[in-house]
Amino acid sequence: MTSDPAASVGTAKSQLRGRIISTYQRAQRIITAAASSPSANTHAAMIAYDKAREHLRAAILLASRLFADTDGLVKSA
Repeated sequence: MTSDPAASVGTAKSQLRGRIISTYQRAQRIITAAASSPSANTHAAMIAYDKAREHLRAAILLASRLFADTDGLVKSA
């Protein structure tokens, strides 16, 4: 059984785009929660934010290999 390489790349691009958006939204929620709560544990929030940022950075580096340009990432939706 053979698979269509173009379909596989398309699926990978779609999943990567979803991961980038999800990670960005998670980082935004962390910032919002930390800013709106005076009792928030800032140290824990910063650790969580740093992890989200590293995940986002890794996903964007991978995207640079799959997409010819940034517009390609946006247009693949």
